[in-house]
Amino acid sequence: EEQAAWGNFNGFGNKEIRRAFVRKVSY
Repeated sequence: EEQAAWGNFNGFGNKEIRRAFVRKVSY
């Protein structure tokens, strides 16, 4: 499931969105 979420973010290709997602996962 997590991989699928990453795939969606990869599709967007938005670094900011990915950074925000990474921050959420980090916390």
